[in-house]
Amino acid sequence: MSSFATNAPSGGQDVSEFIIHHLMNADTWHPLPGVEIPLLGDITLFGVNVGLTVHALMLIIAAGIVFLLFGLLYKKQSHQAPSGITNMLEALVLFVRDEICVNYMGEADGKRLA
Repeated sequence: MSSFATNAPSGGQDVSEFIIHHLMNADTWHPLPGVEIPLLGDITLFGVNVGLTVHALMLIIAAGIVFLLFGLLYKKQSHQAPSGITNMLEALVLFVRDEICVNYMGEADGKRLA
């Protein structure tokens, strides 16, 4: 039996508590079952908590992946159509610009700010 199945809520436990527990922010990161890495979650600067939590760590990892994709793998090819990873990145940028930014900010602001 996997460790994921053993963490499932039992018959008497409320499912909403189980879900909220897994969505809440924490000061420890569990990248694999049984592995626990403590994070710097209790750093206060001028009365504001600036410590590293799981949500902040995931944002940093996601930003690193995006910078890696765009910075290292993107190849500018002005004389031909993009292919491979460049085509995927262009489709992602166009989706965010056209379907998210333009829809919520309007045509002029969406294209200008995206």
